[in-house]
Amino acid sequence: MSHYHDSDDLKLLGEMKALAPVEFRGFLALDNVVGRDDGTIPRKYCELIALAVACTTQCPECLDEHSCNAEKAGATRT
Repeated sequence: MSHYHDSDDLKLLGEMKALAPVEFRGFLALDNVVGRDDGTIPRKYCELIALAVACTTQCPECLDEHSCNAEKAGATRT
């Protein structure tokens, strides 16, 4: 199975913001919810949920960011 990924796509975020501003704001809002420290759901669990989504979408940047953030928030392998 081949998986598409090109890190140069990140350079297109500005274009995505211009072409789909409502959707882009939604994407940023979701990211901001995950990164909150004052939410009802502890940040560690928000990061683990985001990591599960990243596993599903197979986004290397998201996998890296959310696994690092989950670890910083106290998540461990056990």
